[in-house]
Amino acid sequence: MAGAGKRRARVDAAPSPSPSSSSGHTFVASPSPASQTSSTSQAKRPRMASDQKLPEVQDMEKLLDVVNELRHSGLNGVLSLPQIVVCGDQSASKSSVLEAFTKIPFPRNAGLCTRFATEIILRRDTKQTVAATILSDDAQTKFPTFPKSFTDLAELPGLIQEATEVINAAHQGNGRTPTMKAFLSEILNISVSAPTLIPLTLVDLPGLIHAETASQSRQDIEFVGNLVEKYIKNPRSIILAVVSARSDYANQVILQKARNVDPRGSRTLGVITKPDCLDDGSEEERSWIALFQNKDIKFDLGWHLVRNRTQLELHLTTDEHEAIEKEFFTSRAAYRFLPDHMLGSTALYKRLTRLLFAHLKREIPNLDRELNLEFNKTLNRLDRLGEQRNDVMEIRSFLTKAGAAYQRLLSEALTGNYNNDPFFLEKIGSMAFSAAKLRAAIRFHNSAFSEQMHRFGGKYTFSGIPAEVQECLGSGSDSKISGPDNKISPWQCTKNSQYVLSRTQAIQWVLQKMPLSRGEELPGCFNTTLMKELYWEQTSNWGPITLCFINNIVVPCVKDFSRGLLNHILPQDVADRVWRHKVQPCLAVNQNNAVQELEDIIGDKSRAPMTYNHYFTDTVQKMRNEKILTRARRIVETNAYAVGGVSGANTKKGKVVDAETILQALTDELIEPDMDKFTAEDTLDCLMALYKDKLKIFIAAITEQVIERHLIEPLRESTISPVALLSLGDDEVRSLAAEPDHVSAERKALNAVLASLREGKKIFDAASF
Repeated sequence: MAGAGKRRARVDAAPSPSPSSSSGHTFVASPSPASQTSSTSQAKRPRMASDQKLPEVQDMEKLLDVVNELRHSGLNGVLSLPQIVVCGDQSASKSSVLEAFTKIPFPRNAGLCTRFATEIILRRDTKQTVAATILSDDAQTKFPTFPKSFTDLAELPGLIQEATEVINAAHQGNGRTPTMKAFLSEILNISVSAPTLIPLTLVDLPGLIHAETASQSRQDIEFVGNLVEKYIKNPRSIILAVVSARSDYANQVILQKARNVDPRGSRTLGVITKPDCLDDGSEEERSWIALFQNKDIKFDLGWHLVRNRTQLELHLTTDEHEAIEKEFFTSRAAYRFLPDHMLGSTALYKRLTRLLFAHLKREIPNLDRELNLEFNKTLNRLDRLGEQRNDVMEIRSFLTKAGAAYQRLLSEALTGNYNNDPFFLEKIGSMAFSAAKLRAAIRFHNSAFSEQMHRFGGKYTFSGIPAEVQECLGSGSDSKISGPDNKISPWQCTKNSQYVLSRTQAIQWVLQKMPLSRGEELPGCFNTTLMKELYWEQTSNWGPITLCFINNIVVPCVKDFSRGLLNHILPQDVADRVWRHKVQPCLAVNQNNAVQELEDIIGDKSRAPMTYNHYFTDTVQKMRNEKILTRARRIVETNAYAVGGVSGANTKKGKVVDAETILQALTDELIEPDMDKFTAEDTLDCLMALYKDKLKIFIAAITEQVIERHLIEPLRESTISPVALLSLGDDEVRSLAAEPDHVSAERKALNAVLASLREGKKIFDAASF
């Protein structure tokens, strides 16, 4: 003991840093003469461990000061801060353990149910001082009688009782029951400074309650359970799990809770209290020693044994209690050969300081990285809220900047000059082609429309067309879709409205129409009414397909683009309002205009078809000629014969034909006795040539007059351009972009977090490790 006194004297003689302030609202009073006497009495106690050197103590103080400053700057609810958490059942004598090595009296009132954490900060200083305050995550919550300062530690039990009442009253408001969240955010902070203290910070949690009583409700049980789980879930918490030897440890729920969050026990230290309640040499005692030796419930940090004061020993001094505790462990055979550093309150104090020191050295760099990460995340969240916009001038400035950004990106999207803005890299809309690159998307959809019209525009598609006719008409579709997906699902509705007719069936279709359109034309000629009716029927799909194209493809693409652009440049709440009150109504008008334009074009098609394109007459003439030539070649090939007289040979060198025979065959072949069939076939060929000519004109009209004129070009006349916004009245400006209450509240909360994080960065920058 003398050696310990010498070591204590060396520490007392060393220079000591000023105590860290618990918070900006904590006042510390000078000790009274009575407390000085108490301090003098305590200075005679061997408070410091034999091998706790001053440089290590000073390093420990630096690390603890950083963590405490972070906690008191409001970061306890933002970052997971390193700490020792003391927890256990109500009957585990947790308060006695704390009192034994902190020398701070804790309340032993079994009826007192605290529902908040108590943070205990022990620091070295030249004078003994005690300060208390209540920390809260909610800056609006006020505690009128706190902070407090006092010198008599005997006042502490009453202080905890008062804190319970004050926190209850602060959250009671309007007769409502305090919420669990409210209690979980409060911390009673007690800072004790004295010349002989080794730095240590720990958090004492209320004892876990097993059953309801007259003074402890089901809500109390839930509150305390959730409070304990909140703290021990923190991966940077060292769990000091206190269990009493008076009860079967299998029934003490703290062990299960600790293993749930820390299965390996890598951050859990078990503390066994009341071993003196066990019969010497009993089976029960051996069971507890087996637990202590990590043979049952294994914790990487191990276990510790302490003997608490009994009711008859409450009046004893610290030295007297330590002597009795030491005598107990040396007098019983079961404990005599257990490691000294795992027995007793003093050894627990030393073990915890070393454990916390090592834990802090390991976690502080991680904490620094996490703080910077959280700082950037908070900045990003504030950035997503946009500029603050409470008064009209702020709102107008905000809208003007947003309108300019909207116009710039809109112009780039329409011209296809996709610069480095990240908007153009976004996947917007549900279609295969992102609507962000609007010009590229519209060109892709127009190409798809052209292909669909060539493939499914005609009510009838004709098979078995003679090769010479097909050659004159060409291959059909002149466009090929180039993009991520050729299977355009919105077109599915068009594929069920087309029928396949063979050449014979197609001619029969024309023959059926001919009697209904007879006029004054001569035999072998067709009436223009016949061509008109055939054309109308063959093009009857054009309207539905184009309407499908407008409503199901182009309009959604334009809407996706417009909505995506708003979401890109505006906060969500403002984007919603601008979309609903400004952009969406204009797009609806544009859509109606586009549909009306389509109806006008379809109306033009309902008149007699006319064309001044030489393609039609050239194609018809060419088809007629090719049909005659094809028949002539077939006759010649059939009637040619070699010199040896074998008929039917191909007309190659050495083959000859008989002119009279050929002329007669041509006469028989080319003269069609059935004039109606001849007329029907010629009419069908004219229809196919006319259809191809008209289809090109129709596709061009739709893409230019409907899509560009009514759906794309009007986008340039944005209702949220800077010029358009200048004409808005103050009330309309407020309704469009005023900050809603929940956004203001979120901004305020984020700014508070950001301020705390900035303070945390300053703390780290100022620290010298």
